[in-house]
Amino acid sequence: MSSARIILACLALCASHLAVAQWWEPGAPSRRQPWEPRNKPFVYQRADIPRASHQIQLALRAGDIAKIEKMHDEFLALQQAGGNGRWMMRSVGLAFDMALPSIAEDPARLRSFLAGLKERFPDSKLRPSLEAAAWMASGWNHRGHGYGSTVSPEAMKLFREDHARALKALEEGESSAKGSPLWYQAAMSIAGVTGQPPAVLDAIFEEGAGRYPLDLRLYDTRLNFLLPQWGGSLEQVDDFILRAVLRTQATEGTSLYATLYYRVRMGRPEKDFVGGTKASWKLMRHAFED
Repeated sequence: MSSARIILACLALCASHLAVAQWWEPGAPSRRQPWEPRNKPFVYQRADIPRASHQIQLALRAGDIAKIEKMHDEFLALQQAGGNGRWMMRSVGLAFDMALPSIAEDPARLRSFLAGLKERFPDSKLRPSLEAAAWMASGWNHRGHGYGSTVSPEAMKLFREDHARALKALEEGESSAKGSPLWYQAAMSIAGVTGQPPAVLDAIFEEGAGRYPLDLRLYDTRLNFLLPQWGGSLEQVDDFILRAVLRTQATEGTSLYATLYYRVRMGRPEKDFVGGTKASWKLMRHAFED
């Protein structure tokens, strides 16, 4: 083979290597090596969660719900399959958490944003959950994240009104929006902050986890309202985490024990965490190994 043909072959090989990246992140380098087959499946890593979340945030700000829905459907399919990439759905909820508070800062902008989505994507199964998350973000913007005693009556009134709008969005889109765990996450959040009985949150969680047993944010949301600061107890927390491990053990081993207790740790920063909770270090070590 001539040197010119060798150079051209190498250039073609490099071009194909760079072209095979995830469709949702234009310009990202591929992980496929030049000698590997072009149809080799993309192997997700934990670092891909914030990368995907960033792309969803950009799409949110651009009002590109079609891209978000395509990413959502792809990640949900991976989650339901229980293999590589099964935790990528976390990127969608993370993006909502990061992007929606700024969009919701201006009530006029928020209403325009939601009206535009409704007009362009009337049949979107994702839109009701997105709309609910946006109204919840608006409510928390009004309230702030301090203790209830520091919140003015007017701010609390706006908080409740926005959560009522969020609930209405979920109820109106329930038939299609339950095709995503995001609906159940939002429904539990609304039930929790509006003081619904634990049985209501349990019913939402059980239905959601029955359909989406590997959706981490479902467990995280229910766990949040079992913490002592929300009226729960450390005994309830431990019982819930143990049952969550049993539910996911087939694919996750005991890893959810460490993952969920990390969530507890974020809300209980005492030095002796294991001694101050019901956590078992023996189980925790096994979970880290898994």
